[in-house]
Amino acid sequence: MNLTDLFKSRSRAERLYKQGNKASAAALYMKNSHFEEAARIYAEIGEYAEAAVAHDRAGQTRAAATLLLPNKRPKEAVPYFEQIGAYREAADACRAFGAIARAARLYEQGELYLDAADAYAEAGESDRLLRAWQRASEKMHEELKTLGEGEEDPALRARVATLDRRRAEKLEAFGRFLDAAALRRDLGDHAHAALLFEKGQSFSRAAEAYLDADRPYEALEALRKTTRSEAVREQVRAEIYQRTGEYNEAGSAYEALGQWDKAAEAYEDASEWERAAGQWRKADLFERAAGLYER
Repeated sequence: MNLTDLFKSRSRAERLYKQGNKASAAALYMKNSHFEEAARIYAEIGEYAEAAVAHDRAGQTRAAATLLLPNKRPKEAVPYFEQIGAYREAADACRAFGAIARAARLYEQGELYLDAADAYAEAGESDRLLRAWQRASEKMHEELKTLGEGEEDPALRARVATLDRRRAEKLEAFGRFLDAAALRRDLGDHAHAALLFEKGQSFSRAAEAYLDADRPYEALEALRKTTRSEAVREQVRAEIYQRTGEYNEAGSAYEALGQWDKAAEAYEDASEWERAAGQWRKADLFERAAGLYER
């Protein structure tokens, strides 16, 4: 269409509007790509869906979405919000017409993980709730890593701890004992972590957690429950034996680790003087060794 035809068409649209034939005027404006005028008129006559399309065609996508919301058309607003990456607004709009699960996914897409978790909880989607909590926790931990040397954010640290405790409680309630135990361990709750590792049949990790909780005898009991297929860190094994008075076993474990001085001390505690002397010699502490040979 040339300029003359465009001018005639625009003049005709204006006449139609003045004559009260607003729908026809808006349609003519749309046909000739005068989208802003079309949007204004469609909104004026309450044709909000058509007005939103016109705004979108004019490159005013946010205007399209925000026009629909107050006019009780949240469902139609959602795609426009998604189109511009306004995930919170899109999710909030979904909530407005009861699409809670879709709202949760949109919150998550916008990395609004705590909002997503709340929506997943409301929708009864427990696995996705846990995933959202995990991502929220990871995001907060990343924020903590960005703090400069000597900087602290006690409020953020407290929020992370509270969130991780909630995650651990939920995981335990779902019978995911090993995941819950790992979280409890990271939170410094070693005794609770040990119990959960035992429930999850991971006795080697239970032994280590009991040791961290300064409960060496429970650690020894967990160690005795380990199966051949379970790897136990030799350092943990040695420390458990040492702290529970199993000195011969401790000496053997330290010897396997090449920690000759600790092996020697353990053998001394077991009154195994010759074996202790041999370990002191390996540690190049000949005077200590000589003193034992005299016994």
